Amino acid sequence: MSFETVPHILSGWQPQEPDMADEISNLTDNLAAQLHVARDELDLTLSSLDRVDKAVRRKGRRRCLELDIFPSLVIYVGEIIRREANGQWETRIVPEQQQFIWEPWIVSPNKNAIPLHSFLYEELYEGRTCYIRSAAESEIRRLLSAPLHPTPVVARLTLYNVVGNNNEASDLSNDRASVWQQEFLDDSKIRERVKVWLLRSLKYYRKLSFFPQYERLSDLQLENELDTIQQQFEEYLKNTEEFRSFWYGFIDIDEEKIIPPEQQILMPMLDLLLLRWDKSRTWSESEVFRVDSENEEYVKAIARWSEISRGAFLPRGVEEHWNWNTRSEPCSVEFILNGLRHQLELSYYEEYIDLEGLLDINRLIDTTGYQFRYSEIPSNYRLVVMLTPEEQKKLNTEKNLFFE
Repeated sequence: MSFETVPHILSGWQPQEPDMADEISNLTDNLAAQLHVARDELDLTLSSLDRVDKAVRRKGRRRCLELDIFPSLVIYVGEIIRREANGQWETRIVPEQQQFIWEPWIVSPNKNAIPLHSFLYEELYEGRTCYIRSAAESEIRRLLSAPLHPTPVVARLTLYNVVGNNNEASDLSNDRASVWQQEFLDDSKIRERVKVWLLRSLKYYRKLSFFPQYERLSDLQLENELDTIQQQFEEYLKNTEEFRSFWYGFIDIDEEKIIPPEQQILMPMLDLLLLRWDKSRTWSESEVFRVDSENEEYVKAIARWSEISRGAFLPRGVEEHWNWNTRSEPCSVEFILNGLRHQLELSYYEEYIDLEGLLDINRLIDTTGYQFRYSEIPSNYRLVVMLTPEEQKKLNTEKNLFFE
């Protein structure tokens, strides 16, 4: 196995003042300018990261790793995390290749600490998807949790320090993943907690027409079938990127209370992952391979949106056209709906589907009483579902699920 050393992601950047608090205003101004976002939209709240997420996708993830944007993004997201965790800034200087690198960290009152550049780098470069808000919420939970073992932080810091032939490392990672999977599946207490949650969730969601395969079962019949259903669900989970996150969500859940207060922020992710299992009612970005002029991902997506539309969106003759003369709107999709031909102009978001095209579709089906909605969180891939306004409100108030 060979490795090649590459520059630190913050190489070449140095804060004007060691105290990051003095940097926040100027770097936020720069971030707004670089991402073409109104300055007043960057108000240092968690909700503002939804706007940042969209701007980053439009700008391009890899472009946001460049030095004119990345440090500003690190400090802006870091200040939000600091406020939410009641933490403090700490600048750590590390030597690298005959120079010193300034690393901004957040330290919580319980002495947990996170390197901000590390998880943002993973979101912008390592992963297939990029959800900065979800990642920030995860880091907040990390800061507020019991004191961390230092090893995970070290592992995260080394992610960008080596490149090259990583086949051995990849094999080792896969082996460890299999071990972790088996550890969770062998834990009878955790599996029993999942079973209780799964039964309650299926009873709830099938009343909203999810999981139609269980529609005709009585509650007692559903409970009698639960062992088989759980096995099928666990097989599905094994093939998701969120496998570990899902099972971690049940480590501290009490069987009676099911959702203690500190777990509230995690439960929507678990529910969305469950709903993603029901492909008769939902579509997610996990179904997208790569968006380009060859794969016709929009044709496939519209076919799936039609399947989950509950009869409200039944297009014909779907065609996808690409124009690489412009990077902002290189793709258009045409289809016939109710005898009329329509065209969607779609932006280029690298590997992503431009879900804002759903807004145009919603206008076309406005009289049906249904609308496509999508969630920005948190199972790495946004989830699309067809809902009535009443159903959307119910999921918001009773399940803390937010759909745009």
